[in-house]
Amino acid sequence: MQLFVRAQELHALEVTGLETVAQSKAHVASLEGLTLEDKVVLLAGSPLQDEATLGRCGVDALTTLEVVGRMLGGEWGHRGPKLGPRSNS
Repeated sequence: MQLFVRAQELHALEVTGLETVAQSKAHVASLEGLTLEDKVVLLAGSPLQDEATLGRCGVDALTTLEVVGRMLGGEWGHRGPKLGPRSNS
């Protein structure tokens, strides 16, 4: 099946679905001369685990994945500061 991977450029890859996320990430990194360090693959904005296969992650034909730099700091699922009771002073 064909899928698309967006990194610095958009690439069309021919895959079977049995490839791991790490293998696909390494392939794109070699095409663009990127290092794998601190890179993450996203599907619809959600990070994929490197050891998972593309098929297990729900990647279908013509899906677009993104390879982006991992953001340092922060917390997944953080919705902002918790505010205490409001003062009417």
